[in-house]
Amino acid sequence: VIEGLRVDPACQGQGIGSRLIVPVLVRADQDGVPCYLETQTESNVAFYQRRGFEVVSDGEPPGQGIRIWTMLREATDDITGSEAGDEILDDLLGDDDPAPVVAKANAHLH
Repeated sequence: VIEGLRVDPACQGQGIGSRLIVPVLVRADQDGVPCYLETQTESNVAFYQRRGFEVVSDGEPPGQGIRIWTMLREATDDITGSEAGDEILDDLLGDDDPAPVVAKANAHLH
């Protein structure tokens, strides 16, 4: 369980968020478990959607004065075999070959 993940706004857009979340997504895929999250920041919704999450609810809890998006990402058999997986690897590697990163993640997680 990750209670919170935040990248300072001055450092956003540099792939830091992807580097933080990709190992979690790889592990979840290997274990065959979904990932769930909540965000109160609308711009985060697109970030997570590019990584395979889907919005399952969106609203303001009564009396809270905040908007919350709840999102779910089902496990996938191959992070490199989906559009979201390709997006994740592109964030990390640019034009580099993803195979060494996937192999290294698999080695560390088994």
